[in-house]
Amino acid sequence: MSGLLEAFTVGFGIMGIAIIVCILAIIWFSGVKKSKAAGIMLLVFAAATLLITYGGAFIGAFFYLIAGILGIVRKVKTD
Repeated sequence: MSGLLEAFTVGFGIMGIAIIVCILAIIWFSGVKKSKAAGIMLLVFAAATLLITYGGAFIGAFFYLIAGILGIVRKVKTD
């Protein structure tokens, strides 16, 4: 029973951190100069999520990985 409680605690902790990372990434992507920083932050979070959950959050980490890669290779429009 204690293992189940620990799994729920880790899951809700990662969920809270994911919400914070998402909000920061959205704010940084809307700016011009911080899209690479947001991409790197998303890549690090995806790797950390996979390692902490032993691959249990693979789908969420996969989407964070895609968003991170797109943030790094994003070309900024100059007018």
